[in-house]
Amino acid sequence: MYRKNIPLFCLAYIVGLLIAAGIEQYWLTLLSFTVVAGGLVWKFTPDQWSRLQLRSFLIILLIFLTAFSSFYLRFPTPTNKDISQILTSDKNGMNVTITGKVLNAPTSNRAGKLRFWLATESVKQETKKQGVTGKLYATVPTPL
Repeated sequence: MYRKNIPLFCLAYIVGLLIAAGIEQYWLTLLSFTVVAGGLVWKFTPDQWSRLQLRSFLIILLIFLTAFSSFYLRFPTPTNKDISQILTSDKNGMNVTITGKVLNAPTSNRAGKLRFWLATESVKQETKKQGVTGKLYATVPTPL
């Protein structure tokens, strides 16, 4: 019964993911809408629009919404106070002091350095200190 609609179901899932990923990138959203519109026009000529059952349309809509919402459940976005938002790559070479709690016992890696996870609490850059959240994977030289 739904065998002819399987390509539409797959297209709905793919488009749901593309639109969710492209919300902040307008060109990707525009491309997704173009692909959907082209696919629908190609699949359904005017005489075939009447053949699309309401049940099939609801399943397509459900699949689209599932893909759209699962994208945000699988890829969480960091908050403004997350350590990854504050320490960016353009701050390379800048002296920064990070305070927090060590989450596990430090172990040594192949190079002889200590590695551990640090739950960050605050960051001090020059004279500015601010509270942060998140975890860091830290590697420090072994004390002599």
